[in-house]
Amino acid sequence: MQRFLIFTCTFLLFISTNAQQNLTGYILDEENNPVQGALIRLKDSQKSTISNRDGSFLISEIKQGNQLIITHVSFDPLVYEVSDAQESITIILSMQLVQLSQVLVEATRADNESPLTFTNINGETLKKMNSGQDVPFLLDLTPSVTITSDAGNGIGYTGMRIRGSDLTRINVSINGVPVNDSESHSVYFVDMPDLVSSTNNIQIQRGVGTSTNGSGAFGATVNFLTSSVNQKPYSRLSSAAGSFNSFRNSIQFGSGILNNHWTFDGRFSTVKSDGYVDRAKADLSSYYLEGGYISEKSMVRLIHFSGKERTYQAWW
Repeated sequence: MQRFLIFTCTFLLFISTNAQQNLTGYILDEENNPVQGALIRLKDSQKSTISNRDGSFLISEIKQGNQLIITHVSFDPLVYEVSDAQESITIILSMQLVQLSQVLVEATRADNESPLTFTNINGETLKKMNSGQDVPFLLDLTPSVTITSDAGNGIGYTGMRIRGSDLTRINVSINGVPVNDSESHSVYFVDMPDLVSSTNNIQIQRGVGTSTNGSGAFGATVNFLTSSVNQKPYSRLSSAAGSFNSFRNSIQFGSGILNNHWTFDGRFSTVKSDGYVDRAKADLSSYYLEGGYISEKSMVRLIHFSGKERTYQAWW
């Protein structure tokens, strides 16, 4: 009789541990407002439900240790593990930042439906190519581009032609704002050393493109899109060295998003080289500072950057 009782108790404990139950709950945001339309899905199962207008939901046949995956287009995904004897839960979702394209940039950029020939170079590609040389050397492998360098190694005064047109017939803009010189119509990349370190994307339009800035776009258009908003704080220090006493040092930092609205980023760079050609040394420095305010439907960014160059007279 004693053995039979021990066996019975063990059997009842097994049933209790694996018992199934109905689970109710609420999905809220960080301000305790209900979240409607959140998908609550049981991991490794087809069972799911959607939160109601008041954020409530009901999902049946849940066991201890089951994991719920909660997703919503406006919030970060969340995984919740069900504890023993839970019948009602409240889940708080964190707002997800979704950055849309800037309207100003879209107005001067081509897409797949535009009747233009263009090339996009993304940020990851630029990072791999960036060794401190000026912008024309980073665009050298794109179609119809030829480059020149006074120093012979791409640091200092450099130039480029696209389809045979020099920089006086190429419109260069940063975030849609033209940077061509008002008198010569040319662009001097030596005044903006290490600009690529603060660039997220470059688009090259060959021939007459979408620019509305006049004759500067006769040969081509080159548009720089500066770095996107970083959600988390960061700091980066990079250094590079090469032939002819060439060095590049750069420090970048950012605050991430502060108080769900504010963001600040910066960069300081120095580039030095003796050059391949005699009397072609260059001593360059630059900085890039950006502050922004982000709301639910808009983003305002204030950007200030500058550069200083001291070069020998290699062109003589």
